[in-house]
Amino acid sequence: MLDAIGMDMSTAIRIYLKKVVQERSIPFSLEAPDAVVVQSLDVDATTQRKMDGVVSTWKRQERPLP
Repeated sequence: MLDAIGMDMSTAIRIYLKKVVQERSIPFSLEAPDAVVVQSLDVDATTQRKMDGVVSTWKRQERPLP
């Protein structure tokens, strides 16, 4: 595929990553082909506490982008 435009994979990735840094975002739109439907589930109190603990851990690990 890249050969058709005279580019190897490492060059293509390098160009992509430079563009990400320049724009500070992914340089193209991302869209889901179909709507995603999330079904809620009833869980018991013990399971909910465990899930809340996971969320709490994730939030502590979050770091702002440089």
